[in-house]
Amino acid sequence: MDEHVQHRSPGYDIEHRIVTGQGDVRWLLARGHPEWDHAGEIVRMTVVLADVTPIKWREADLSEEVAAAQVAERTRGEFLA
Repeated sequence: MDEHVQHRSPGYDIEHRIVTGQGDVRWLLARGHPEWDHAGEIVRMTVVLADVTPIKWREADLSEEVAAAQVAERTRGEFLA
């Protein structure tokens, strides 16, 4: 966040992997937007947190499916050769 403020970027999106008190792994997306005054000083930082864990699970599932399809295609190619 400090880096974005220093470079006066219009905002940021950062994913955080956290472990809950129960030991569960969750993914949070922090989306921040700084607001500046006329003198160029930051006066407020609006940040929204969203739990994107289900999206991360789906991404992992898709990666596994792609890897399995690639292995199947390679095996098929070797069989046909």
